[in-house]
Amino acid sequence: MGAERSSVVDEWFGMNSKSTGGTLQQVLSKFDEAFGDALDIGLDQVRAGILPVELTLDQLPRKFDAGSRHYEVEYHPAATQGSSEIESLLVVVSDATARVEAARLEERQKEVLSLFERLMHDRRGVLTFLDDGSRIVKRIAAWKPGEDTIAAKRDIHTLKGNAAILGVTSIARLCHEMEDASAEGGSLAAADRTGLQREWAALRGRIDQLIDSEGTTIELEESDYEEILGAFAAESPRDVLESMVRRWKLEPTRRSLGRLAEQAARLSAQLGKADVEVVVEDNGVRLEEEKWRQFWSSLVHAVRNAVDHGIEGSSERASRNKPGQGRITLRTRETAEGLVVEIKDDGRGVSWEKLRERAERAGLPCSTRAELVEVLFQDGVSTCDEVTALSGRGVGMAAVREEARRHGGRVSVVSEPGDGMTLSIQFGKTVGKAA
Repeated sequence: MGAERSSVVDEWFGMNSKSTGGTLQQVLSKFDEAFGDALDIGLDQVRAGILPVELTLDQLPRKFDAGSRHYEVEYHPAATQGSSEIESLLVVVSDATARVEAARLEERQKEVLSLFERLMHDRRGVLTFLDDGSRIVKRIAAWKPGEDTIAAKRDIHTLKGNAAILGVTSIARLCHEMEDASAEGGSLAAADRTGLQREWAALRGRIDQLIDSEGTTIELEESDYEEILGAFAAESPRDVLESMVRRWKLEPTRRSLGRLAEQAARLSAQLGKADVEVVVEDNGVRLEEEKWRQFWSSLVHAVRNAVDHGIEGSSERASRNKPGQGRITLRTRETAEGLVVEIKDDGRGVSWEKLRERAERAGLPCSTRAELVEVLFQDGVSTCDEVTALSGRGVGMAAVREEARRHGGRVSVVSEPGDGMTLSIQFGKTVGKAA
């Protein structure tokens, strides 16, 4: 960096006006190492001239942070007349702090409004999201270098999915950035974990001012009221009455399935797909809320897969002689063997051949259908061709199975190309019993 420069450079980056301070990338690396490295590599590519100038300039980094300030960068090349070679490059750094902070403030206000609106019709669902999120963020913050990142990556992916669906975009964005960073470096940077913890604490602070989440309540619906009245009128035995009352402490799975159905509808809208019909069949099953909340939270991955990967676009469905509207069924039922939770869609089904290709690349057994189903639940394996803000990490299904196993469940998959997919989770006989 030359001595002739704008005085604001010294003010922003704490340089001595007489000091050259090294190259621009060296100076900025002190504040944002990733930006400095990317700029260094990008400028080398510009100098090499192997790729088109427009392409190499477009790949140069555009944003960085220095302390609490946010900066944006523009690059203006100058070429010798009649030549395509760059003679010099003007770098313009602008302080975008005010605009960035204003945008973040607006984003946070929208998040609070979104959560508050949901509180009006699903208070329990919002409180579950907040409590689950707090536990996840605590685990992520406690992660230490050298520890296995698999569980932490699953947590980040789960939090991202639930936050995005509920409109908490600031948390979803941070989680996505952490996934990108960990995919490149294989670790979880302390600054990223601290940033997530700080942003989550700020969110909880804003929401906790609006709600009183203390205390335990038992919510009864009219059907519960009519059922107990009918039992009294029929002079049912005391143990029958007691069993009915004890079940009031269990949450109807219809509520959890209903939340997943709403999430499916939101995802469908986000992805620009035609309306997806979501059918809920709870069959009167109830479960202990606290014990099962993480399991229901993990199922968002299976719902997202059904909407994103499973349900085809309208033109593709028409080409397969399917109804224009996709259908997803969310079901709980009790059988002689125990509880069954199912997520079924009528979409394109699992591409077993593509999954086999990915398995072979990863060196995983894949000669039988059973081995391919096992691959489906492996961390880091996905049939997606690209990573998006919603999917492609190969983490979600592994998180679903891990939570199912924590409750003693067995996961199975039935799918044929073009005929949709059914994810079934079988649990033992005692999971829904009231204490």
